[in-house]
Parts: sequence; C-alpha cells; structure tokens
Amino acid sequence: MYRRLTKYGLSMLAVFGIAGCSYDTEIISSVEEKVPVTFEIATSEVSITRADTYTDAGVWTGGENVAVNDGTTTKTYTVSSNGSGGFKLTGSNTDNTFYWLIKSESKTFEAWYLKGNASYLNAKPTSMTVAADQTSADLNTYDLLYAQTDALTAATSTVPSLTFYHQMARLTVAITKGTGATSETVTSVSLGNNNVYRTRALSAFAASHYNGTSGGATWGTSSDQSTIKMKQVSESNYTCLVPPQTIGSGSTILLTVTTSDGGNTRTYTTTGSVSLQSGQHMTLNTTISRTDITIVPSITAWPASYSGTGTAGF
Repeated sequence: MYRRLTKYGLSMLAVFGIAGCSYDTEIISSVEEKVPVTFEIATSEVSITRADTYTDAGVWTGGENVAVNDGTTTKTYTVSSNGSGGFKLTGSNTDNTFYWLIKSESKTFEAWYLKGNASYLNAKPTSMTVAADQTSADLNTYDLLYAQTDALTAATSTVPSLTFYHQMARLTVAITKGTGATSETVTSVSLGNNNVYRTRALSAFAASHYNGTSGGATWGTSSDQSTIKMKQVSESNYTCLVPPQTIGSGSTILLTVTTSDGGNTRTYTTTGSVSLQSGQHMTLNTTISRTDITIVPSITAWPASYSGTGTAGF
C-alpha cells in the first residue's frame, strides 16, 4: 500500500506541476508545434533604396541567400516576397531554419549579405577588398549589408524586422563641363593616386546609419594602396565603393579626370585629409574647365533618406 500511495502522490505532483507552467516558460516539444523564425526586411530602408546606389543595382528581387546568426549558429535564409510589396527572410530548408523552442527564450539575431560570395554564408567577413579598376565591376559585390535585432522572444515577436545598413563607403563624382570644356568627352575618372586602401580588416559591424560624424563600424589593418578607377553610372556621374578610411594627410591628389580632347588630364589636390565612413555617401560636385578643376563636396547618409549629413573638411 505504501508503494502504491507513493506512486499516486508523485503522479499527482507531476500533473499539478505541468498545469502550473506559465505560457512564457512552456516548452514547445513536438515538431508540429515548433515555431519557425522568419524575418521581415524593413521596407523603408535598403530593401527599397538599394536602387539609388548604382544604375545596375536594383532592389531585393528574391532568391538572395542571407546569413543569419542567433549568437551561436549561422544559418542560410532566403529572400522572398512577403505578398504585400515587401520582402521577407525564411530558412532555406528545415536544417537552415531557427525555431522558437521555449516561448520565453530570448534571442538576438544578426544578418549579413554580400552578393556573389557564398563563403560569407558560413562566417561573418573579417575584411573587405575592392578592385582597383571598378569601371566594369558589379558594385553590389562590394556592398556589404548588415542588420541586427534587439533581444526577442517567441511570445512577443514571431516575425522580427531586420533593417540592413551599408558597411562600405560610397563616393560619387558628378561632373559639370565649364568654360572651354563643353565639347570634351570624359573618358575616365579616378580616385586617389596610389593612396586609397583596397583592403581593410573589419572587426565590428555598424547596426545603425551614418549620423553625420561616424558610420559605427570598426575597421582595422589596411593594405593594398591603389588608384581607384571609378564606374560610369550615367552621362556625368561616376561612382565607386571602398572600405571606410582616411585618404591623405596633407597635399594629396584626390581626383583625376581625363577627357578625349588629346587625353587632357586634370587633377584635384586636397590640402587636408578626406574621411570616408561606413554608410556614408560623399559626392564630389566637380566642374572642369579647359585647364582647371574645382570641387564642391557634399556628404549624406547612404541612403539619403536618413538624416545624417557631414562636412568634408576640404
């Protein structure tokens, strides 16, 4: 009798213990009950405005593979339409999907994307390298994007939102032909004179936009100084992407413009350093005359829908 009562008592305790579990600590045990983690891509940010980066960029089109990490494991998620004009991220297969296992468990997710580089699906990039000649490059392959959520739980956020931010710096040269140069055709535009770093180590990503002072990312060791040949993206605009850095420390050739009129070359020399930040878009409004070149710089966040503006300092 004693043994039977003991078993009965333990059974009752187990029943009352289960009944006493709160919603927040309930374990989701069966496969059918597990809640897959999907993400909305914030439509006011990169998903809509990537097209203003370069003429061949476009927005998210669907099918892009994005790396997502929950602090422990990295999995591959795929971009697809959310049916409402925006985009979402879902696990590419059952093995590449995060699930909420306990409704109160807390997770902080981060995601990154770089077109055409599958190696980054396994681990966050620790450095970025761009080509010296970007005249025919697909600039999207240099446009490293990063997003991070706050701490989330299944009970409060089954569909987290991800806002992606540009980690690289973007520079555009907008050319106006002045006196004596109106009939000339620009044939090439180059940034720097063997003083622009093509490679930089990346130790901390920016999870916010350029605010007029800083881009937020932390960059380290630099190497491969080169002259960057810029890509023509419209009749008078040229652009390139580079790792954030400071160009020059004194009298430095910043820009070279060559035209078809006898290979006429004009160079612009700055007397101060030029700082390029993560998520920053610097535009060099450039006027060329027959023998001279002048520049009026402007700085905005990238994309310009953000409020951050800065001063070029030259």
